[in-house]
Amino acid sequence: MHNLFNVMIRQFFILSLLATPCFLLAQKLKTFSGPYAVSAFWQKGQAVYQYTDSPNADEIILKGPFKFTFVGKDMYKGVTQVIEGSYKDGWKHGQWTCTLTYTDFQNGDYFQTGSMKFVANYEEGLPHGAWKSNTNLKVRQLVYNRATRRTEYGPFSKPMLTDLKASFKDGILTGSLIYNLNDQMNDKKSSFTCLFDSLGFYNGKNVVRDGSTENIYEFDHGFLFKEVSKDLKTGFQKVDDNSKDLPLLKQLRAGLADDSKYKLSYQSPYVYYVLKPVTEALKNYAFSEYWHFADISGDYQYNLNDSYNPYQYKGLFLQSIQAK
Repeated sequence: MHNLFNVMIRQFFILSLLATPCFLLAQKLKTFSGPYAVSAFWQKGQAVYQYTDSPNADEIILKGPFKFTFVGKDMYKGVTQVIEGSYKDGWKHGQWTCTLTYTDFQNGDYFQTGSMKFVANYEEGLPHGAWKSNTNLKVRQLVYNRATRRTEYGPFSKPMLTDLKASFKDGILTGSLIYNLNDQMNDKKSSFTCLFDSLGFYNGKNVVRDGSTENIYEFDHGFLFKEVSKDLKTGFQKVDDNSKDLPLLKQLRAGLADDSKYKLSYQSPYVYYVLKPVTEALKNYAFSEYWHFADISGDYQYNLNDSYNPYQYKGLFLQSIQAK
């Protein structure tokens, strides 16, 4: 009986050894290096990444470093793009960068030169940490030089400069959001500074400037209780102050108010346009289409099936009091 037990143990040990290589093989990282298509370009770029096969072998799971490179030809001549980052079990993780460089790229009647740079930070597919971007672009046109009897590039325009800084925690827009536009090309300036609480609600004093107009919005955790509009040239200002509603707001939040008369209503940024410049700046300079979210996957909050608003980040939340 004792010998039979030893034989069984040896057989189990041998079977374990035989099974181990198969398990390791299934988990072994594979490397892809070759052509990679993104829907924004009609030409393919190049990508290098590592992956493992899913348990059903019907898809791949990206792991480790990822790099996409695009060098434009023909209609995209003058455009280069590099996107780099890392994956953790199929989700974007850590820092990602996206850099677009233009060298006399033809856009209509103009030729564009400059760069757009984006930086994002993730934790297992969710925005987490600092996000920022900056743009520096200028244009010029082809002109006919009578002295040389040749068509050549004219002088560059003044640049268009943008700068955006945002902060996220577990996918929620928190802390400060700062944006500046200095469009010297079209003599236009705009900026805003917004603050958010830990749940993504507007909070405190938010300042939006557009040319000679300044709007100051004051929030209490999503509740807009004061708005001041200023004409910076004439000094004229208009004030809409609803601070009188703050005591009722606090009572409703604490469950002490008569809820048969009033209720708290939550609104999303997609249906509330008081601060539309903020949503537009985030769309263009944070969750930009230049990230190719549909083709370079791994962002938990990107919804390919929502064509109107595919990137559904958490934040810019608002609150109001409604009479029943």
